[in-house]
Amino acid sequence: MTPTIDPSPLLPERLRQLCQRLAEADDLRLGLEAVAWACDALFPFYRVALVLPARRPGSLYVAAAWARCAEEELEGYGFELAGHPLALALAAGTPQIRRNPLGDHPDSPLAALYAGEGKAEELSVPLPVGTQRAALVFASREHGSFHEEAFPWLEDLARMVAVWVRPWAGHEAPCVLEQQYQALLDGALDGIAVVIDDAIVYTNASFREIFGVPDGGRPLRTFTECLQRDSLPAFGDALAWLERKARVLPRLEVQGAGADGRSLQLELGMQPVVYLGDPAVLVQVHNVTERAAREQGTRDAAARTDALLCTLAHDIRGPLTAVIGFSQLLLERDHTLPAENRREGLQVMHRSSQGLRHLVESLLEYSALGAETSPTSVVEIHPVLQQVEAELAGVLSSSGAVVEYRRIPPRVQGRAVEVARVFRNLLDNGLRHRNPDVQPKIWVSGAGDEGSHYVFCVQDNGVGVEPHRAREIFQLFSRGAGGGAGVGLSIVERIVRGGGGRVWVESEPGVGSRFYFTLPKPGTEDR
Repeated sequence: MTPTIDPSPLLPERLRQLCQRLAEADDLRLGLEAVAWACDALFPFYRVALVLPARRPGSLYVAAAWARCAEEELEGYGFELAGHPLALALAAGTPQIRRNPLGDHPDSPLAALYAGEGKAEELSVPLPVGTQRAALVFASREHGSFHEEAFPWLEDLARMVAVWVRPWAGHEAPCVLEQQYQALLDGALDGIAVVIDDAIVYTNASFREIFGVPDGGRPLRTFTECLQRDSLPAFGDALAWLERKARVLPRLEVQGAGADGRSLQLELGMQPVVYLGDPAVLVQVHNVTERAAREQGTRDAAARTDALLCTLAHDIRGPLTAVIGFSQLLLERDHTLPAENRREGLQVMHRSSQGLRHLVESLLEYSALGAETSPTSVVEIHPVLQQVEAELAGVLSSSGAVVEYRRIPPRVQGRAVEVARVFRNLLDNGLRHRNPDVQPKIWVSGAGDEGSHYVFCVQDNGVGVEPHRAREIFQLFSRGAGGGAGVGLSIVERIVRGGGGRVWVESEPGVGSRFYFTLPKPGTEDR
């Protein structure tokens, strides 16, 4: 229990210092902090709020608040004066103490919050600002905190504060938000919107840029049209939470809707404010779409790495097991093994070693992609095809395969070594997956263009690809019945995509496949 107040010489001196501090305060928060300092020696309280008239007649709002704990400031809370306990103090024009503030209005949205804070008493001090109604409202957790002996000093304080607060309280007073923060909001990198009952009443340039609204274009009318449907319930819950607690909501993750239909990954910060005298919600929009894409890319890369290591371990273990097994057999029983068995074991070791070497070479080729930094240039296609055919001369001869060329664009933009890798891997793929019942044939042709790219086709009459594997075959270590390291088509896709193109397959099992890919036309900018 606080003892009866005995006004001392300290209080007049505090009023004098308060007058000086108010003169130096250029915003409501600083001024209210000075008020809290002046009253701190008078009685115990945990919060003081400045209540000002809203633009709508009969409405008030908490324009600023100071609290010993920042989470209890309750700024921006708006309410109707009619039927509110504060109406009595404003009508009387004198300070009023409410000993049971929770029992006065148990159905208030803030009653539960006040109970959670342990609010025991409330002191309302009217501010004489002409015909307008304003007040300072102190809250205490201790019974018996406020006493009438302090009223004369508080009335002197109220007259001083009323003079200072008048620019924010008159009918023509500028919006507190606009006066103090407009320039800051307009230049903010994050998007800022002020929302009243879902209607957007203010946006800054960054907000319009995030949602693709051009200058002079149709403005966004409601905030819900900025969100994907799945995010609307979470946004509605956040608004309801703010209405109940009148505090800052630090972060809400939602999916936004861009002007071109693309999905945006957004983080929202929300807090109650007052805009032109009306209660509103300020929404800070942080676009994390690119960051989310990078994080997803990192997760995907990690998953691919895990799959790669698992496949590598499996592919290496098989040949190594064969080499180790037969070498161990030769070491232990060389003198007893027939020559035929020794030769068979050596052949197995040789094939396994060759397979390992091919796997390593393919991986080195794949890993080298993207490391090339030299500029692209015009590449003559026909010399490249002659080089590729010479490199595959052995397998072409042994298989009896025939390669035909039709209407091939003579030049592309790129790097000759990469263009050669694309054609070599596609021809090698057709030869590996040939149909043993027919003579292998491969047709290389031009197939039109797609804007800045030529379309090429490498067709074979091999075993074909099952429809469900049309995308899978381009993944690293995806193998068909023809064997191989499972790297060639991955190399093709990586080179083609690196040039801004695409690659796909059309196939009929048992008949053959047509591999289409695009390469840049001459003169295309370097990638």
